[in-house]
Amino acid sequence: MSIVRYYNPYRNARRFRTMTNDLFREETISPAVDIAETEDDYIFELALPGFTQEEISVTATSDELTIEAAKLVEKEETSEASETSEASETAVEEAKENGLKYIRKERRQTAYKRSFSFNRPINPSEAKVTLEIGILTVTVAKAEETKPVKLAIN
Repeated sequence: MSIVRYYNPYRNARRFRTMTNDLFREETISPAVDIAETEDDYIFELALPGFTQEEISVTATSDELTIEAAKLVEKEETSEASETSEASETAVEEAKENGLKYIRKERRQTAYKRSFSFNRPINPSEAKVTLEIGILTVTVAKAEETKPVKLAIN
């Protein structure tokens, strides 16, 4: 009995596409998101450690909430201090004071954007946003027409 193998001409193309996409992919983070619903509000909690208020943008429309965060991290190295340790950090500070020119200076940008769509309208003018200890909390009020109304039985 012989085993029949089928040739898939697109198998290598898929592998090549995955490899090239990995080359050009931006560094993104995907923080944990907790979503809760009360009778009057939707509550979103996101873990964004290390981000400041200036680096976070929250926008809301009647049917969508968008949260964006971007951070630029710079890494500086001199020819004399190329290892990352406490000693190299001290050497970098001394190099700044002594007026040395940097041979290499690396920058990395971390970006995050996430949108949440609602199947019922919300009231963006009553939204509340707080950032405490790396936790972003967004509370969005439901629009009046979406709140459940108890009907009396006659």
